Order: sequence, then structure tokens, then C-alpha cells
Amino acid sequence: MNSPESAIQFPADVQVTTSADGTGDCTVEVALEATAAPGIASELSVVYSVNGQVIPSQYEFPIGVTTVQASAHVASTFIASSSFTVTVADDELPVARTQPVTVTLNSSGVGSLTVAQVNAGSTDNCGAPILEIAKGNLVTTGAGFANSVSFGAAEIGWQTVTLRATDASGNRSVQTASVRTVLPPQWVSRSPHWGVVNLEQFVATFG
Repeated sequence: MNSPESAIQFPADVQVTTSADGTGDCTVEVALEATAAPGIASELSVVYSVNGQVIPSQYEFPIGVTTVQASAHVASTFIASSSFTVTVADDELPVARTQPVTVTLNSSGVGSLTVAQVNAGSTDNCGAPILEIAKGNLVTTGAGFANSVSFGAAEIGWQTVTLRATDASGNRSVQTASVRTVLPPQWVSRSPHWGVVNLEQFVATFG
């Protein structure tokens, strides 16, 4: 006849992602379940704990590796104990949100654009993502991302930049933004017909 210890099956190691129970948070709910042979199953009770603290069998695990201790009792008598790990990986992409921006070039023909100007409330399920921008319409692995970009006299008009959001787990997303670069006021002369821009001279000077 098998011993009670051999009739109990503790949970195996668990690997799960944050999206398994829906999106928008940095944890995942895991159901912990031990099983036992029919003869003792009705009297089996298992206590789970993490770092000495008892947890429920339905528990929200954070990102990373958590070791769970389990002790089994049959009819209030201790039978056996074991441990297993629950590994949670963040598989949810951050959300990059942008807004259109106007950049006025300075008297030297240079205009700067920062991440803060382009960002329109980018978020991530596990805290604030790292934000960077680059010129052009780029994918997440594109080159040239930085905290700011600069525009010159030859780039007057509408430009496209890409905002990249990266979370702590390395997940990334991108979103483009429209940027309008304009001449400094001293290079714009008003006329009765609204405005005449000395663009050719400006580009010849600084472009």
C-alpha cells in the first residue's frame, strides 16, 4: 500500500505571463492546486507560504521568480512538504502616445525637440516606460533614438519623429508625431497679403 506522502502531488514549477489574466497590471493570478489519491483527497488541506507568510491558493504573483513553500495535512495531521517556483514574465507592450509640436528655429538656424514635448501620456502596466525620440518613421529597433533631436534650416516645414517607449522588461512600442518647424520671427516679414517668408535667404545662411 502506498504511503500518504506518495499519494500527494504538489504543484509543479509554473511559468506564466502578465497577460494571462488580462492586461493592464504588473501581476498575474495563479491558482495553486495540490492533488491526492481518492482515499485521502477529501481530507487533504495544503498551506502555501512565501517568505514565511501564508498566502491563499489563488494568489497574485509579481514579475520575477517566487519560491512557494507547501505543506500538506490529512485530517489535521502533517504529511509532507515541498517547494516550487512561480515565474512571471511581463509580455505587455508599453503604450507610446504622442502629440503634434511646433518647433521655432533660433537665430542660428537650429531648433531642438525633447521627449517631454512629444510625449502625450505614454504608459506601461509596470510603471513609467523609458522614452526616446528619433527623426523619421522608425520601428522599435531603429537607430538614432535619444532624449532630444535637432532640426536645421533645411528642415523647415512638416517633419515626422518617432517616440519609442521601453519598459523594464525590454518590451517596446513606437508612435509617430508630426512636427512643424518654423522660422524665427526676425526672419519673417509681414505684408498686406499676410506674410512673406525669406526662406531662401535663411536656408542659404544656415542650411
